[in-house]
Amino acid sequence: MTKTAERLLAKFGDSVELVDRTNCVYDPVTGEDTCVEEIFGTVGAITNYTLAETTQTDVLLDDLNLLVSVPLTITKNYQVIYDGKRWQVLSVTRTRTQNSTIVQSLQIRALG
Repeated sequence: MTKTAERLLAKFGDSVELVDRTNCVYDPVTGEDTCVEEIFGTVGAITNYTLAETTQTDVLLDDLNLLVSVPLTITKNYQVIYDGKRWQVLSVTRTRTQNSTIVQSLQIRALG
């Protein structure tokens, strides 16, 4: 199943970069966190949320859903670079079979 998901995403997906942000330190001068970043290039399926999903949850109209199949455990400290913009990962839902993660569905929100 994982190979099928990877094949479909490679064929139909968009290029995205997953940014793992670690060792963040708050800089009081700039008011921002300075982090060590490791960037992973991959492909993913990007979709908009439906109006019904935005009225019943903490999903905003401009949020996107990103479906990826990568050998990473994505967490909320990750960011995504898509279409020239940075997006923050707000939530992660994993689809698994036994001990193997097939795909991860990320709710992402544009930064800035």
